[in-house]
Amino acid sequence: QNLISHLIISNSSGIDVFYPKATFGSYESFKNNNVKFWYPRDFYGDMSNCIAFTAWDSTDYYHGNYVIGGSTNYGSGSGVCFYRNDGGVGHDGGVIGGFTPYRCGESGVKTYQNEVNGISQRCYNLRFIDINPIETYYDGVDLNADYGTPTERQHDYTLAQYAWNNLPTNHIVSNIQAYKTHGVGIFGDGSTGFYRDIYASYSRGAGIFIKGSGKNFKNLTSIQNNAANTPGENQITLDGANIIDGVNIINYTQPTGLAIFAPNSTVTNLNAPSVPSSSINIGNIEGLVVGNLIHVQPNLANQTSAVYLNVVNTSVASKREDTIKIGPGASEVTRYVISGSSPRLTMRENHGDFGSVNIAFSGTVLPDEAVPDANSYAVYWDGTNLTALINHGGVLTRQKLTT
Repeated sequence: QNLISHLIISNSSGIDVFYPKATFGSYESFKNNNVKFWYPRDFYGDMSNCIAFTAWDSTDYYHGNYVIGGSTNYGSGSGVCFYRNDGGVGHDGGVIGGFTPYRCGESGVKTYQNEVNGISQRCYNLRFIDINPIETYYDGVDLNADYGTPTERQHDYTLAQYAWNNLPTNHIVSNIQAYKTHGVGIFGDGSTGFYRDIYASYSRGAGIFIKGSGKNFKNLTSIQNNAANTPGENQITLDGANIIDGVNIINYTQPTGLAIFAPNSTVTNLNAPSVPSSSINIGNIEGLVVGNLIHVQPNLANQTSAVYLNVVNTSVASKREDTIKIGPGASEVTRYVISGSSPRLTMRENHGDFGSVNIAFSGTVLPDEAVPDANSYAVYWDGTNLTALINHGGVLTRQKLTT
């Protein structure tokens, strides 16, 4: 554990390190710009981070630092760790090119949180593209800036400017495939940023856990996460108000906790076969939901939620259902069909919390084919007469209910 072979590159710029190797070793780039580690291989870490870009005693930000492709193995720290790097408008810096951290003692790739020596080490505007963490002891990719109990940041944005976990980190994160991490597959926070093509499978903790608001997510996939079956652990948690397009949740067995917890976001294109509605908490759902059996649980914090089923098979009638919260412990449900391209009310349940059901009548005389099912009926107005068209065992009769 105490064997160390440590190479430090200090106060330099424009250095390329090709095919770095290590046996119980590590590389540190200290207060440098434009240092690139290309394709690390045969790399077995020591008690620290395998590759780190550090700035322990400086209030400057550093940029242009990369790890490109390759892999690292083991080590007590992270595969790659960034301290006080800011890539600026061009997002100049990060990890790209198919990097694989394997069985790191901490995270596969990490941006350091909070302070060191009284100076914020948080990072901004980096890119993390094509990363494949495998069996890391903590998180596959950890892009948090704030961690723990909120305390005033030093040499950084104040809490008055940005709330805890809501810094404008603004990272670009794409094509992350985390597998069997001991902690969270992909972990992060911040008030801006773009996440695309994020896959997490068989993590013992959450698959995807991103705090903060104002981010864009595209194509998130969770496969059998919370493998430790920890109560209260969700497979996907996006607790802020974000834009989320494309969520796939695949579970062969349903663990405890929710499949997705995104109570303040609108999700389009949710695909969650065999996931019960009680395991889905989303602010709003829009777009295509694929499956022959679809369960939807509206977010109970909303006053009104609507479900539209516009099926691909045109032989099946499209329909809509609204659930409206009308008071403590009470809700009203209205059911519609789509008729003439517009919703048409067919039933209203518990209006005014009276425990009653209101059923719509047809305003025109119904033909015989309007009641095709045996032992059923429909009600219509025939002038001033309310009339029932009754199908009794296949025999149709008409019965006036009022005159």
